[in-house]
Amino acid sequence: LDKIYFEGGGGGNDFESYTGAWYFGLRHTKLDCWNRGKKGIIITMGDEPLNPYLPYSQLSAVTGDGIQGNIETPALYKSAAEKFNIYHLAVKDRETSYDRYASKIKASFGQYLDKDHLITVSLDNIANTIVNIVCNSGAGCVSTTVESINTNGEISW
Repeated sequence: LDKIYFEGGGGGNDFESYTGAWYFGLRHTKLDCWNRGKKGIIITMGDEPLNPYLPYSQLSAVTGDGIQGNIETPALYKSAAEKFNIYHLAVKDRETSYDRYASKIKASFGQYLDKDHLITVSLDNIANTIVNIVCNSGAGCVSTTVESINTNGEISW
């Protein structure tokens, strides 16, 4: 977690493809927790609304999957939520677009995620939030608090 940083720039289409992580988790992972009857965890983070679909041509090019049509977000969420607890960290900071998109972020993700799974964070509490999500999932760890993050993104516990 000490290497996580929030990259600026990009965007321009009023959403980001967070559901790419849902798709990849669903189609390109095999987790031992499934053998124990447990769900995995997917955590995305960003400062824009949820994409309405994944375009098949780009997704096929990246994954090599023979996808025949766009993957609609509602159907993808339904399938992914059967195997994963899905979280989104909406990053609010002076360097992000959160303030511009706050109501759209809540509306788009709110169709799928409750307040415990759609969490607004600042840059200085991303790592703590991820640790808490994992620890509260029953992973058997002790939650802790990050004391500080320096300008290189290194964390002091």
